[in-house]
Amino acid sequence: METIERVQKHKEALTAEYSEAIPGLTALARSMVRELDPLDDLEFLRVRSAKHEIMVAPREW
Repeated sequence: METIERVQKHKEALTAEYSEAIPGLTALARSMVRELDPLDDLEFLRVRSAKHEIMVAPREW
């Protein structure tokens, strides 16, 4: 039971780290898309590594 709790806490910590990094990464990607075509916008961002994959669909509210 202790192992399961430890794994769950680790996932939450990783999620918190990702959620802090995503806005900056999204802003950089959006900037690059607009640099290529000023009339275009970022629709979807996908970042993959060997162990993880993050998919972001940014929207303006």
